[in-house]
Amino acid sequence: MVALPSEETLTDFYQIVYTHNNESKSKYEFNIAIVDCEPSFLHSIQTIYEVNVRSQALILNKKDEDIIFGNESNEIEEIMRVD
Repeated sequence: MVALPSEETLTDFYQIVYTHNNESKSKYEFNIAIVDCEPSFLHSIQTIYEVNVRSQALILNKKDEDIIFGNESNEIEEIMRVD
């Protein structure tokens, strides 16, 4: 078991490397982001993001489509398009 320290209001990034039975061919890398927010806030991106530990970022893999964070029933306050 692994315990990852996390601070409230921050997003923490970790990379864990697991080698099964110390065999180099059975090496697995897990990139983990601990995000301090309600789970529903990230619901719409749960299958389209990548955790980049080096740049400490969540990379969204959704080109030419809108991304909505949070509750869709609330009025949209700001739209930002990144190309």
